[in-house]
Amino acid sequence: MKQVEHALIVGGGIAGCAAAIALAQAGVRVTMLEKQQEWRFQSSGIFIYHNGLAALGSLGVLPEIVSSGFAIADGRNIYLDERGEPITDTFYPSRHPDIAPIVGIRRAEMHRILASRLDALRVDIRLGTTAVRIDQKTAEHVTVALSDGTSGQYDLVVGADGIRSEIRRLVAGPLEPVYTGLGVWRSVHRRPKNLTAKS
Repeated sequence: MKQVEHALIVGGGIAGCAAAIALAQAGVRVTMLEKQQEWRFQSSGIFIYHNGLAALGSLGVLPEIVSSGFAIADGRNIYLDERGEPITDTFYPSRHPDIAPIVGIRRAEMHRILASRLDALRVDIRLGTTAVRIDQKTAEHVTVALSDGTSGQYDLVVGADGIRSEIRRLVAGPLEPVYTGLGVWRSVHRRPKNLTAKS
């Protein structure tokens, strides 16, 4: 099997950033495409559990994630209804004493930390650019045409461009998500100082 020397990551979200960091740390030359014209770190919050935190540790960003988020050291997570009444009380274990069971963090802050790590690793990030065509004429690599008019040859292409992935469509044909009838509302609020993991 041919060694991966140059990888293309399409999509600069959490998954794309994490894949780019892992490959760059392994010595692979990485080019990452993000269709936004500039980084816009947004969205709501996210809980990262022990296994995810361990993975972030391998990417070299765990200290920043923990210091920027809110660690729940005892692993207890209480879910409340709209009146503040408990619905269920859950416990998430940690297999490593140096890693918290859960960390809550704003997605924008997590994204900012990952982007900073990409910058430290000198990953080639092309904003305002995406893939428009993929051609595979040999078993060793593919040629990818980009929206800026350029093209390149890559040993590996990773589609991390979301639920309506253009990469998936280019490779496997049209496939649209189907609405299941369920939805969720999210909002970000400042945490009251007296609201802690033990309150």
